[in-house]
Amino acid sequence: MTIAATIGETAILGLPMCFPGSVVGVVANDGVDPRFLEICLHRVKSDLEGKAPQSAQRNINLQDLRPLTVPDVSRSAQAALVSLWETYRDQVAAMKDESVKLRSLKQELTDDPLSGRVAATTVAA
Repeated sequence: MTIAATIGETAILGLPMCFPGSVVGVVANDGVDPRFLEICLHRVKSDLEGKAPQSAQRNINLQDLRPLTVPDVSRSAQAALVSLWETYRDQVAAMKDESVKLRSLKQELTDDPLSGRVAATTVAA
């Protein structure tokens, strides 16, 4: 989890890694799915950002992270929540991609006919 400048960004790694001082490693306890832990950390991101003093480079420290708790739920409940979260995340990403495409198409449809650079076959596609 990042703790300096950009606070609260997370990634799940499959290998041991070394980190700079602006990143802390968080290891899931036995019985906690790392993806579930990541969702829990994502949920408190705005709270962590609020703890960072307003300065040239905002940061938090380990004292801000240690009190964080992870809900004690069964592995099956964790798996269900992770599945729901991943479905939601994928749908949001697909909608964002579609939105970018639609904005681009809107811009083309607005600009090209006004400039005289569009042919009827281009519009029909």
